[in-house]
This record gives sequence, structure tokens and C-alpha cells, in this order.
Amino acid sequence: MIKASLIISFYNNVEYLKLIAASLERQSFRDFEIIIADDGSNQESINKVEKLSAKLPFPLKHVWQEDKRFRKNKILNKAVCASSSDYLIFIDGDCVPHSLFIKEHYDHKKEGNCFTGRRVNLSLKITALLTESSIKNGYLENRFLDEDTNFFITKYPFLFVRRAKS
Repeated sequence: MIKASLIISFYNNVEYLKLIAASLERQSFRDFEIIIADDGSNQESINKVEKLSAKLPFPLKHVWQEDKRFRKNKILNKAVCASSSDYLIFIDGDCVPHSLFIKEHYDHKKEGNCFTGRRVNLSLKITALLTESSIKNGYLENRFLDEDTNFFITKYPFLFVRRAKS
């Protein structure tokens, strides 16, 4: 049985999903599955998710529901039912996990508790610089302070979140 299920809420933004997948390839803890909780993405996005799934070194399940406006919680519940694990970790589809993210969650799990973490909102400038390759090479984890952007990173596991346009 797989030890952890990472459930990613998703709607049509495959480019961010590719960034997440690149970060998941860096995870130090490898005994996990990915479940895409898709709240009604279009067929083009579904096809791209299937192509991405074929490239990944771990199992990916795609749970989809028809687009009837925002029903994120309903699709998350369906993703929970599709899980092969007793330990669930949830992230949004615009969050790029640190390489220790899943390990830290799993190592600190305790029955009856909910483990939460922190995140760093990225500037638009940093978000624009992100690529699958840069993430696979540890770009986000190797930065400490950029004087132009005031972007500060510690070495502790958390999520890097893209900043929405103003």
C-alpha cells in the first residue's frame, strides 16, 4: 500500500501542474501517489494531464467532474475516495512543494491530527522565471534573498505559491 496520497486541486492550468510535477520529482520521500482533483477542466487540459502522467515516476490518478462552476470541495471528496493511502496531503494547483514537503508531512503524522504548513507567495517576477528545468535544479530552494524582489527563502519545507496578477 502506498504511504501517502498528494491531492492537488486543479482546473485547466496545466502549466502550473507541470511545475508541481517537476518539484515532486525532487521529493526525498518517494512512496506516494498523486491524485489530481479536477473541477471540470476542458478536454484539452485533460489530454495534457494524461500526457504528463505518462512521464512521471510515480502513480497519478485523475479524478474529474463536470464543470458546474466552483465545486472544489466536492471533487476533493471524490479524490479522497480514490486514494490508495491512509495519509492524505492537500495542495492547490498553483503550489510548488519543497523537496522535503511530503517527507516532513509523513514523518510528523499523528493519528487524529491535521498537519499544516506555511507557504511563500512568489512575486510575479519570480513566477515568470519558473520553468520545469529550474525547479528540477532546485532554483527555488537555493535562493535566500534577492535584493530586487525581496524574495526570501529558508531551507525549511513549505510551499512556494505563485502570486496572482494584481
